[in-house]
Amino acid sequence: MQRLLNIVIFGLLILVGLTVNSANAGWLSQSDVNLVKEGSMEMLPNVPLGKVMNIRFDHGTWDEFESDLGEKVVEFKGRVSQALHDRVVDLIVADYEVLKGFALIANTTGHISQLTKEENDTLLAKYNGPDGTADTKRGYYLDAVRTVTSRNLFKVGTPAVIQWVVGPKGETFQVSYVGSDAWAHIKDEGVLFDIIFGR
Repeated sequence: MQRLLNIVIFGLLILVGLTVNSANAGWLSQSDVNLVKEGSMEMLPNVPLGKVMNIRFDHGTWDEFESDLGEKVVEFKGRVSQALHDRVVDLIVADYEVLKGFALIANTTGHISQLTKEENDTLLAKYNGPDGTADTKRGYYLDAVRTVTSRNLFKVGTPAVIQWVVGPKGETFQVSYVGSDAWAHIKDEGVLFDIIFGR
């Protein structure tokens, strides 16, 4: 009986030793999904990316695959959350220069013209026309853009796909694709990354 017990204990020790060695050898490495979810990006270096994505998107799913070029890719699919939508509205109306630029862009692309006649009349009456003082113009633009933005930009529930390419050693990653109709109009990657991944 003692001999059988010694054999079992010896077998368990060998099994534990092999498990530890195989883990150290990289045979049991963490998944690429975990690398990205537990990692962070430059804009929020102390917040795990998985947490950021859970706040900015609803119904998120993670996957990993190998591209046609042999790159390891981590993919996140989700839908724009109310928190991300509100963030966009707040970012746009927080800075008058950004707002002014956005309003001019929106006007040329027809976004401001999407105000209903009643909405525009209400704003014009409230601010006594957009051609008044600087404060009047600011108020008009703020409310006009807030109204249009709330309807059109980063609509809650819009599907989104974000991908990261994992470095060759499996220790680093970088964004390789950020796609959604929610932000198709944004051409500046820096602005888009700040909206999605920033503070």
